[in-house]
Amino acid sequence: GLGLSVPFNQMFTGRSLPQVAQRCSFTEVYLGGEAGYVQVTRTTGEGPVLLVLPLRRDRREDVGAEGRSASGWRGFEGWRPLKQEDRANYDWMHEMLYEVVVHSEAYARAEWRGAAPWAPPSSATLPPGGSATYGLRMILARDVESVGEALLAAGVPVATPLPAATLHADMTDARLHLSTPKGLEVVGSPRSDPPGCLEAAPLSGGTAAAHALRLRPVAVGRCRLTLRYRWGPAADRRGELLQFVHYNLLEPAAALLQRHGD
Repeated sequence: GLGLSVPFNQMFTGRSLPQVAQRCSFTEVYLGGEAGYVQVTRTTGEGPVLLVLPLRRDRREDVGAEGRSASGWRGFEGWRPLKQEDRANYDWMHEMLYEVVVHSEAYARAEWRGAAPWAPPSSATLPPGGSATYGLRMILARDVESVGEALLAAGVPVATPLPAATLHADMTDARLHLSTPKGLEVVGSPRSDPPGCLEAAPLSGGTAAAHALRLRPVAVGRCRLTLRYRWGPAADRRGELLQFVHYNLLEPAAALLQRHGD
């Protein structure tokens, strides 16, 4: 596997609350593929907020004529604690150091083989004399409320599950709101994995920059929607972009309450 270490200070053990407020941060990750990001927020909740994004595809040295990376990487695939590499002993899981994984197939076959990854694993093979470019870019959002605005300004689509990313099978009013930066267009319909776990249909009244999908859960369990985007002719970049949106689908709320409420 291949990952990029993101060692931000979230070590609370042995520190007073004023020290935590002054020195530490909360680190959260969205494994959204090329639309993924790591969000680093002060423990006080005050801005600015640091966002760590995959290197833009048109900024990689190995981009082909159709805007596809020769390395085959699709942004952020995994969030792996550096358990073997980091010898420090932390009291809480959130205090560990992590790497954001960009090629996860080797981990999926070995240390993750007992679990199903949220994002589809990928790998890359370099021929003799070949090369591939991987990297991160960092931007600032003014505050937590401005994260979506900062992502759009950086050319990253924003997907907002409503009411949440956990849905019951009997819900009929769930939505996925999509906001896209200028020049980025949605291509086709979302693909669900496992196939058919979630039905998505566009709602009328959307615009080029914002529209919504009506969602209907079909199965129970984890479900991933894959969204494809393409940069239009007026954009300052080229190629396609993949975004993963993850859901946890539960049985109908009444059945769940009856089973666990007795």
